[in-house]
Amino acid sequence: MTSGGTQVVAIVQDKHVRDEVREWVKEVLIRWYREVNRMCEDLKHTPINTLVIIIWDASLRHTPEAIHRLHRMRPEAKIVVVSPLPDWREARECFRAGAVDYLPAKMTSLERTKVKKRLRQWLAAKGE
Repeated sequence: MTSGGTQVVAIVQDKHVRDEVREWVKEVLIRWYREVNRMCEDLKHTPINTLVIIIWDASLRHTPEAIHRLHRMRPEAKIVVVSPLPDWREARECFRAGAVDYLPAKMTSLERTKVKKRLRQWLAAKGE
């Protein structure tokens, strides 16, 4: 896996969480953003072969509108929402808007390993 055309784009505020995301996909370039609008602007003009978008931020209420907007712009992207306060209604709306995964921020070691594996599989599949 190289960072040539493969990227992970993430909205993450917390430094410890950034370290966690880096561990999940350490072979890949990660672009960090503080908010969705800036991310959308940049993604309009950026050719990317593979894209995984991770939204993990307590202050950004993972609105379905933002996910829907990202999904419309980049339908090939895998949008993963990690919520510090998981809620089944929010999860349902995120899935309807185009998210492929909705995870609680507090995960067991086994759950984190599964997430890492899934992300790496998505990235490897596109990189072939």
